[in-house]
Amino acid sequence: MVARLIKFLEGLVAQRFFGRVTICFQNGKMGEVKVEQTRKIEEL
Repeated sequence: MVARLIKFLEGLVAQRFFGRVTICFQNGKMGEVKVEQTRKIEEL
């Protein structure tokens, strides 16, 4: 599970992702990953 998360995060880095990633845990295990993408004013 952690290896998949790392691969996912590496993909975001490769895309030059700008935003937030929140990893939610439940009972000591990863439950979900929330991704919030933000755009800079210059990119609009």
